[in-house]
Amino acid sequence: MSISFNNTVSSAVRRAKALFMLIVACAISIFVIVLNKVNTNAQVLPYDPTILFLLSFIVETMLTAVSVSIIMNQSKGLAIISSVVSVTVIWTCAFLLEASPSITLLCLCAIPVGITVALCFLGECEKAHTVTAAATVFAIALISAFLIDHYASYGEISTASFTHFFNTVKQSFISTFSEMNYEALGLSLSDLSESFDVLIPILPSVIMIIVSIVAYISVSLARLIFLGQGALSERLERWPLKMSRMASIVFLIAFLIISLSDSTGASLTVTSALNIMLILSPGFLLIGIRSSVIHLKRSGFFGMIFIAMILFTSLRVPSFLVIIIATLGALDNLFPSFR
Repeated sequence: MSISFNNTVSSAVRRAKALFMLIVACAISIFVIVLNKVNTNAQVLPYDPTILFLLSFIVETMLTAVSVSIIMNQSKGLAIISSVVSVTVIWTCAFLLEASPSITLLCLCAIPVGITVALCFLGECEKAHTVTAAATVFAIALISAFLIDHYASYGEISTASFTHFFNTVKQSFISTFSEMNYEALGLSLSDLSESFDVLIPILPSVIMIIVSIVAYISVSLARLIFLGQGALSERLERWPLKMSRMASIVFLIAFLIISLSDSTGASLTVTSALNIMLILSPGFLLIGIRSSVIHLKRSGFFGMIFIAMILFTSLRVPSFLVIIIATLGALDNLFPSFR
């Protein structure tokens, strides 16, 4: 391992702080399990607890990643033992509280995600690789939890059960908007139904965007705290987001397929291209923002043209600005010498 620590704090103190972080992460998981149990029985939360779960997951992952990184740097055996004990304690509390398997899995998943981030830290992986690894583990946990809940509700996992599930969600979606007087917004019942139907094909990309954003925030915060604990690493001190050139090529090909396709069509190729482009968009959007700042700092004719294009697009189609910046990021990532 090439990561070292400064000598301002003793190894014993640093290890004690790391163990305390892991205990706090476990306590947060147990709190979420208890709160979910109470909310299921008494509906104490006046809002959907999804946001609360995502925030707690970010904190748990961050603390787990930092603590495991510090402990593993000193003792691999202690890191394994502490991780196993953490999982056992959380699972035991969930079992005693008779929590659902899906909630238990979601509360436990912060531990393996944090360990994954810790291994990437110690291996000094690229930021994109670390975020991708964390997002993948998180996505597997989310999908597994959904399938467990789905099987518990319908007794099977089949096309018919999924169809019934989405129809139920669709009716709930329309009913919610009906209470908001959607007709005053110029929307009809058919418009709401079509909007929901459009979301179904891009559901995989929506899930990956959510887990990627959560993973990115968790990894970025964990890296700052890890360095704040005295970790010394040239790679992590300056850790820009870089994506592979192959990812740029795939993104641009998907963008061309969507741009050249019939707007009324919904073929498998177009749907796949749309999902691929949306999944890669968050990463290239961040790169594109960085590139945009560089271009905006430039003077000259091309710099003015770029500024005018950005302003014009923002006024006419604000949502399309995201696509332009992401495409710029993909081009900049593919041709860095051009910048």
